[in-house]
Amino acid sequence: ASLNYAGASLAGPTIFAIVYSSVTVWTALFSLIFLGRRINTWQWISVATVFGGLTLTATDSLQLGDGVIRGCALVLFGSAMHAMTYILCEAIMTVGEET
Repeated sequence: ASLNYAGASLAGPTIFAIVYSSVTVWTALFSLIFLGRRINTWQWISVATVFGGLTLTATDSLQLGDGVIRGCALVLFGSAMHAMTYILCEAIMTVGEET
């Protein structure tokens, strides 16, 4: 949470909200890597669309200065860690269940 707060103060609330939505992309990726979940083609297309939008937004914000870039990086890392908590919670809560 501290990474996200620091990132929000550097990047601003609008950019924070857009970059923080990458938690969806991170969750999909981590669920594939750590939980072995299968994601169908349409779900990957959706993830790629979200990622594309985030990339366009982040690229556009590069001209706003170093503080915004650092803020985006902090928020991106913070959202990845937030996604990891979702994955860890699911892994813990489903231990021993058949898939």
